[in-house]
Amino acid sequence: MKKFYLLFALGFAVLSSYAQGTAGNSQKGNAVEEQVGEHPITLNASVLIGGNMVANHYISSYECEGLTVGAHIDFGRFYKRWENVSWNLSYDYLTAFEVIGGLESVAQTAAETCTSWNLNYSSHYNWSFGNALMVKAGVGADLYGDFMKALANKTNNAISVNILAQLEASAGVSYIFRFDEWMLGLNGEVSIPFAGLAFTDSKHESGWGSLFPDGLMDNYDSHLKGTSFSNLQGFDMDLGVKFIMPRVAVNVGIASDNRWWYVNDIQNYRMSFMFKVGASFDLVSLEQKKTINRYF
Repeated sequence: MKKFYLLFALGFAVLSSYAQGTAGNSQKGNAVEEQVGEHPITLNASVLIGGNMVANHYISSYECEGLTVGAHIDFGRFYKRWENVSWNLSYDYLTAFEVIGGLESVAQTAAETCTSWNLNYSSHYNWSFGNALMVKAGVGADLYGDFMKALANKTNNAISVNILAQLEASAGVSYIFRFDEWMLGLNGEVSIPFAGLAFTDSKHESGWGSLFPDGLMDNYDSHLKGTSFSNLQGFDMDLGVKFIMPRVAVNVGIASDNRWWYVNDIQNYRMSFMFKVGASFDLVSLEQKKTINRYF
């Protein structure tokens, strides 16, 4: 985990140096501005820390909760052919070092570790109202996976793997306050999954174990299920404040990542509430203040 944060810090420093270094290259900068106009590629990187609540009834029938930390990275841009349609690609990594249950189970499996990954690609139609208010709405494809296991010193060292491939609806709103040398942005986003597939644990055998069965994957089909809003629900939220300077925008905010699914007679959920802090850069365009009239 230390190596992960050292790598994140190194990448952040390199991007900062790049953003500041572009100020001295005015001729090339002007050419880039003329080429891309208000269609920059934006990179946003944030660190996450907060708490989570987990229920995984293959490992334990009790709710567990604990501290979670991680990182968020996303890229955004308007499509070149459509002036008001944007795309966004994001990746989230979260890990809970030790999730401790409030009640101890007979099998001694109420303590777990949990690591999750989330990859999302979405497209939105954007509406601009004057120079300040921007609204977007659209759909996306979301791929989520987590790996859980009971602690090594427990009696039943069970392992659990869950993978969810979902379509989701999402929307957001942003408002920009403009000052002489900087700007202040307020933004909020929500997303809700509505259909897809789930590869998850059965009542008596983990999904991970089904990948390596004794037979010729004879039980695999029981772990792959279609989902709809009736048996998989979720609600993700992101609220933040962005301090926009000429070369970089610094953002702070809160985010939640929530999912509930019911497959093969098992009720699972993952609920996280986190504080986030990070920075965003325009990788192609030089001036944040010149290209801020877009909302990813």
